Amino acid sequence: MDVQQAIDKRYSCRSYINKSVKDKLIESVLESGLKAPNSGNIQNLKFVVIRDERKKEMIAEACSQKWINEAPVAIAVLSDLNSAKAVYKDKAEAYSTQNAAAAIENMLLTATSLELGSCWVSVFDNNKIRASLKLEPGIKPEGIITLGYSDKKESKAKRFNLSSFVFFEEWKGKQHKSLFPLKENLIDKTLKRLK
Repeated sequence: MDVQQAIDKRYSCRSYINKSVKDKLIESVLESGLKAPNSGNIQNLKFVVIRDERKKEMIAEACSQKWINEAPVAIAVLSDLNSAKAVYKDKAEAYSTQNAAAAIENMLLTATSLELGSCWVSVFDNNKIRASLKLEPGIKPEGIITLGYSDKKESKAKRFNLSSFVFFEEWKGKQHKSLFPLKENLIDKTLKRLK
């Protein structure tokens, strides 16, 4: 599956079948997270792989999302703010969150390409996550990813048309029915000539 196919196929899976995920697949997902762009190549992300049922229950409670228990695997994506602050000082937290977001998207797309369902959970009780994962000061939870095999009860959410979101040259600048009307006009002219 190529990247565009993975982007098109990916959706937030919140319902899983009871089937374990092989270590090599989890490793592939983690590797793709490490290959994401990160500020100044500081590589300050850490991951905690969670399979233990009791630990997943704690994570689900911290996220107020009971369905997390169904996923065979949860991955906590963390940033080491101590190492980021050494380089970026007051921008460390913002850059770390951006680094984590890029890594998480890579991980979701890789999971999709491996025929795994996944979901990015970003709202949780920070203190409960910290306690359940026994995090040291300076280690910040950025997100939780669930992984497993989808039970196919869900479907991908519909997206609006691209032209509703794109402006040219400035905020609320000119919009076109087609995003690139010059190209569209050229195609129309070429087609007319061929007729």
